Amino acid sequence: MEALHTLISSITSATFIQEVSKIQTVTEILTYYQVKLRDEQDLTHFLKLLPASHQAALYDAVYYSSWGKADVNSKLKVFPAHPVVKHC
Repeated sequence: MEALHTLISSITSATFIQEVSKIQTVTEILTYYQVKLRDEQDLTHFLKLLPASHQAALYDAVYYSSWGKADVNSKLKVFPAHPVVKHC
C-alpha cells in the first residue's frame, strides 16, 4: 500500500479518484465494499477497509491500467521505488 499512498500523494487524491474510477477491477472492489469514492475522506476510508488480498488486487489494477501521460509518468516514478507486493 505504500506505493499507492505515494502515488496518491504525487498526483493528488482528486486525480487518483478520477482515474481509478475508470478501472473496472477497482469499481468492482468498490461495489463489493459498498463504497463510493467522492473525496479524500472516502478514499482514506476505502483503503483502511481493504484486506491484504484486495490491496494487492487494487495495486495490480492501478499498476497495469492505462492512464493519461502525466499520470503514467507519476506511476513510472512511484512503483519501481516500491517493487514488492505481497499477494495472498
